[in-house]
Amino acid sequence: MQGFVNDVLVSQSAGYSVAAIPINMSISLFKDGSFPGPGGAFVGAEIKHSWESDSGYLSDLDQILFSESLEEAPVKTGTFGGLPVMNSNGEFTTVGSGGYTNDRNTVNPIVFKKPGGSMLLFQVFLFNDARTGSNAVTMSSSGYTIKFTVDSAGSSVLIQKQGASVKANGNSSGPGKGSVTDRVRP
Repeated sequence: MQGFVNDVLVSQSAGYSVAAIPINMSISLFKDGSFPGPGGAFVGAEIKHSWESDSGYLSDLDQILFSESLEEAPVKTGTFGGLPVMNSNGEFTTVGSGGYTNDRNTVNPIVFKKPGGSMLLFQVFLFNDARTGSNAVTMSSSGYTIKFTVDSAGSSVLIQKQGASVKANGNSSGPGKGSVTDRVRP
């Protein structure tokens, strides 16, 4: 911004950037089945995450990259008890101007056995904004719980993902929109 008096520059501020941010995260089931995983195929659901731009134009998010932050609740039961902890901050890869990304919520087939069990995860989404230089910004209203429950016969897993106010690895967010419930067999 510049200030002039009688056509003479008298003041000038430092430059700044105005940038759109992603808002209104929502989810829907994309597909379920078997997906590649470390050491073999994993079973679960692929969930579509969609968002909008606060400017009203997804193209304004062309300098945004998304990532997830995922934290496991402290208690796992049954067949989930011996699995490694699933806390992570993903890489910033998805470009915001696309308006959606698919997220696989899967389990290793080794959990399909008696007596069953359950595991709960907390998920929030973060973004980097190359336009302003802001990094690892928590997206508001992008919080979800993800619960996996293997039935007592060990024959299927119920996946329940729903918007919730959560904290994952120190990143807090209000609830995202929508919920997905899907039962998958190995």
